Amino acid sequence: VAMFDAGTYSSLASGPGGVEAFVRAGSGQLDENAIVAFPVNGTTRHYFNKASTVRIGSSDSTLTPHSFRNPPHFVSFLFKGATRHAAANEIEEVLSHLFLHKNVAPFQCRRLIQRFVTSNPSPTYIRHCAEAFVSGEHDGVTYSGEYGDLGAAVAAVLLDDEARSEILDADPTFGKLKEPLMKVLWLLRALEFTPADGRELELDEMQDCIGQQAHQAPSVFNFYKPDSSPPGVARDAAVFAPEG
Repeated sequence: VAMFDAGTYSSLASGPGGVEAFVRAGSGQLDENAIVAFPVNGTTRHYFNKASTVRIGSSDSTLTPHSFRNPPHFVSFLFKGATRHAAANEIEEVLSHLFLHKNVAPFQCRRLIQRFVTSNPSPTYIRHCAEAFVSGEHDGVTYSGEYGDLGAAVAAVLLDDEARSEILDADPTFGKLKEPLMKVLWLLRALEFTPADGRELELDEMQDCIGQQAHQAPSVFNFYKPDSSPPGVARDAAVFAPEG
């Protein structure tokens, strides 16, 4: 509502839970131009009393059709009368639309768990982390107390029972499979390797030896995709390792 010029909208009614309806000044009608405000993940979101939904169908009967709601837009599709103010508002809304999407918390938490603890976290482990990300709290400790709290999420990742359980050490699918280059570097560290005469260590032609060379990933997404699964035992068991 604040994105419109002062006096464009006025409050019509409010209800429990922080819900409030706004209508165009002088209209008094709850039509498609009305705006409804309600809390979402600790912030107040404003939506027109209408929705633009994109639906993606499939000729394959085994696949479930997908749909998603378009974020609000302020810039004309024809670029007529576009202003810097409208462009800034639209960028802000798109970012908010993505950041507050229900998939963000579990998606981010799965990636964090894969980096810090295990490549194949359980759904319960991911849920605990996602709840901390959304609430800003974990195990009775309040961090920011707000949505999108990475501190609370990382605490949940490192302090969860699944991260510290010694029983899971016996599970061959638990933990992380190191990439070939990381194995070489960890071996050098374990042996306390020191280059002769203080010279800089050079690992030449590692790409030909182990399939990896530092700073020579085939794309900006690193050597492995997040859901990479090497052929053989790992792929047969439908587990991921190593993930990029």
